[in-house]
Amino acid sequence: MDKQATAVDRRRLLALFRPYKRRLGAVLFLIGVSAALGMVSPFLLRAVLDDAIPQQDTQLLAALVAGMIAIAIATGVLGVGQTLLSNTVGQRVMHDLRAAVYRHLQRLSLAFFTRTRTGEVQSRIANDIGGVQSVVTSTATSIVSNVTTVLAATVAMFLLDWRLAVAALGLLPFFVWLTRRVGEERRRITAVRQDRLADMSSLVEESLEAVGLTRFIDHYPWQLSGGMQQRVAIARALATGNPIVLADEPTGELDFHTGAQILELLHAQTHTSSRAVLVVTHNREIARAADRVVELSSGRIVADGPPPGGRAEISELHW
Repeated sequence: MDKQATAVDRRRLLALFRPYKRRLGAVLFLIGVSAALGMVSPFLLRAVLDDAIPQQDTQLLAALVAGMIAIAIATGVLGVGQTLLSNTVGQRVMHDLRAAVYRHLQRLSLAFFTRTRTGEVQSRIANDIGGVQSVVTSTATSIVSNVTTVLAATVAMFLLDWRLAVAALGLLPFFVWLTRRVGEERRRITAVRQDRLADMSSLVEESLEAVGLTRFIDHYPWQLSGGMQQRVAIARALATGNPIVLADEPTGELDFHTGAQILELLHAQTHTSSRAVLVVTHNREIARAADRVVELSSGRIVADGPPPGGRAEISELHW
């Protein structure tokens, strides 16, 4: 099933490149020309070492060196053109991919967004597509360029000395095996990383949503009011995912209305996320809203149990 899914994904990805076949053809042509030019340099160097220097032929030496310099310059210019074309194609493919993803999301049912965490959707759009971007803009071109270079170098090696070529290629199976092992491990690590990024994005999104800060996601704490900064502190505590949240004077220096909102947020966490919230306060009125009150005096517990008179709703508090 995984192989079938991989084949389907590969066909979908290749379909994105079809509108840019000519540009891709130009990139492949430049790669081939660069590889061919790189294949000429070893023969020029052999002529320098075997002919020009032993015969002290300065004119031949100058011509061979000039040829190697010209090849290096031409290869560099072709590399610039190749990079420009490949990045242009890659960016246009990424634009088409993002547009297709957004069109697909808009066609999904409301049930999908109900059962799927918002942060996970955002992570797939940002992180997964970002990973694809590196493949289509650089990795794919590098693979084709490296394969072409290896083939050209292999041909050059056999033309120069077949015995040396056989000795060098004898080590190739080991390095191919080693590369495959490393590639499989990197693929596994990448999959785990993407899953963890999705979890982190979901946790951050849910934490901001829980404290009502989703619309302030692009703000700095110093740009927010005191109440909002308290919400930021709570969101940071929630984002850790710890089962216990310790809130030390969460309503300190806040007006009654803002303090009540903060208490409502903390109280909601005990029911929606099964967290235990420990509130440290000197305000006995706030303690009335707790399920359990532990009173300390001089470092000792002097009372432990439900609030006197029973738990009060936050809307009933006044301080």
